[in-house]
Amino acid sequence: MVLILRLMEAGHTAAQADAACGVLPAWHGADRAEVASFSAANARLWKSISVQDPEPWKLHMARMAEQWCSYWSGMD
Repeated sequence: MVLILRLMEAGHTAAQADAACGVLPAWHGADRAEVASFSAANARLWKSISVQDPEPWKLHMARMAEQWCSYWSGMD
């Protein structure tokens, strides 16, 4: 999941980052509900970080985490 955000930070879309990680055995076998739960928690964490210290890179990571969470929740 952390790799997903770094790929998105580098300019990949959520779908592109998902596809890139799809070749990893751990990602391919990940439980969807667990990924959704971790994604939501990670988005909340980055939101909190960016509110407490709104440096541009932290705001960007919060946006990426939210975009990923939205993408993943729409995959059902």
